Amino acid sequence: MMITDAVFWRHRPNLLKRRDLFLAGAAAFALLAGADSAKAAGTITFGDDQSITVGMGLRTSFTSAEDGAPNGTSRSADFSLDSIRLYIDGSLNKYIKATFNTEREADGSIEVLDGYVRFEFQDEFNIWVGRMLPDSATFFL
Repeated sequence: MMITDAVFWRHRPNLLKRRDLFLAGAAAFALLAGADSAKAAGTITFGDDQSITVGMGLRTSFTSAEDGAPNGTSRSADFSLDSIRLYIDGSLNKYIKATFNTEREADGSIEVLDGYVRFEFQDEFNIWVGRMLPDSATFFL
């Protein structure tokens, strides 16, 4: 006796759900592996050693729960914007530069991450003045 695929899967609905869930998870992992955050930037040059660079970064998440939809029986699918960052870097001339980075969290709060002026007189001698968070405090993006 030969069992067709349709008959096999119809009599094993839990196996079908697990297979579909596995395939969906594998596809999502393949598409999103390492892509839980995204960054983009552009630079505008005004003249010799004068420019401004504006960039942004996003941190997103996806949550899916069995029987989590409003009807109580379907799978939920929720996308969230966890945070967004604005990066601004400018150069007035070859000696004076500035950086200003902010972050807006999902709750609406806005925080200044970095805001400083750089006086770069020589490669060996620079003065940076302002707020600079260490990399360990800004590792999310």
